[in-house]
Amino acid sequence: MNAPMLTSLLLPLVLVAVEAVAAVVPGASRQDPPPSEVAEEPRRAEVILRDGRRVAALRASVSADGRAVELASADGGRSRVVPVEEVAAILFSPAGGAPSDAPGMLEMQDGERLPGRLERAEQGVAWVHPWLGAMPVDLDRVRRLEIERLPGPRRGVTGKDAAPADADLVLLANGDAVAGLVAEVSIDVLVEPLDGGEPRRVPLERVRSIELARRPAAPGTIRLWTADGTVLDAESLRASGRDLLALRREGASDASTRETTLFLREIDAVAWRPASILSLASRPVEVSALAAEDSRSPRSWLPGPRIGMDGALDAPPIELSGPARFAFTVPAGSVLSAVALLPEPMRRFGDLELVAFDDGREVLRRRFSGSDPSAELIVPCASGVLVLELREGRHGPVQDVLRLLGAVVVLRR
Repeated sequence: MNAPMLTSLLLPLVLVAVEAVAAVVPGASRQDPPPSEVAEEPRRAEVILRDGRRVAALRASVSADGRAVELASADGGRSRVVPVEEVAAILFSPAGGAPSDAPGMLEMQDGERLPGRLERAEQGVAWVHPWLGAMPVDLDRVRRLEIERLPGPRRGVTGKDAAPADADLVLLANGDAVAGLVAEVSIDVLVEPLDGGEPRRVPLERVRSIELARRPAAPGTIRLWTADGTVLDAESLRASGRDLLALRREGASDASTRETTLFLREIDAVAWRPASILSLASRPVEVSALAAEDSRSPRSWLPGPRIGMDGALDAPPIELSGPARFAFTVPAGSVLSAVALLPEPMRRFGDLELVAFDDGREVLRRRFSGSDPSAELIVPCASGVLVLELREGRHGPVQDVLRLLGAVVVLRR
């Protein structure tokens, strides 16, 4: 198929999730979002390619067969067609809207997240999502069920640290916790002690959240993040309509296919092969002082990276304070892709140099100052240890803070 013919088939991004949510929670009912009366705001796209480069586009589209992505040039130039094999992710901006006001959050062991509320059903309980509707709760695939999303205790900070790592944890509204094996969630939560003692029933109205000892599972082929905080997996994409995204889900228990629609403005990000895109904030890091020859002002205190709130691609902002050395453990053969900037309040005196190393070899050097505060970073790492050094500039160790936005580690293979 020639390029003009392929381009003519390209329509605004529409997702087809085959065996996606319902494969995790079979039997989910359909509930389409209501049409909006507000005119849609133009949204730009930033595409992260497999080699770590970032391409800005006025619009991102996917072909009807799902094999290519078209990028409308941000500078008015010709559109570009990229095979999906070369695309890691697409970020849309501005953000699609406010997070869901649903009281709870259902998190699956593969990382999918569904805001909503827990309701009693004919058989046990059901989770009601704002636009996916009601779905049964399959405890075998649930990692965390937050009935009430309020600041409160989490595993390890509840005072119940003695609970075995393989125990489920039921966190109560009063701050207490019950450890054991959660066998049932209905009008009560049935918890069986790991030592074989007498089971305990906790009334559901007393429960704030349930954390289940589940090993992480691999995500699907495609993952999408929506404005309301939903994270869903899909198996394929297809184009349909101009401003709507058609999300199709195939039930795991039968051959029925369910479909709902999403507005393009509700999508904040899409990732292909999400298991190969890792947030830098999630990677282990060691912080140490710079070598004496690389620092005029040794520090007695070395703060670790400051991690911001979650964002699209689960890649929150990261702030590094220098002078210091940060050694991140990442998969060998990967590449760091990020936007680095000197925060606005630090631009009066902030002046620093970022030097990146891979296996002791310098692979990047970039200066940041008030007159040149930002840059795109593409840092290859063959060894599996990515070292970022922040070295002081002409003003010494004053306001030497670097913020990394959308920092992800992309596996090229």
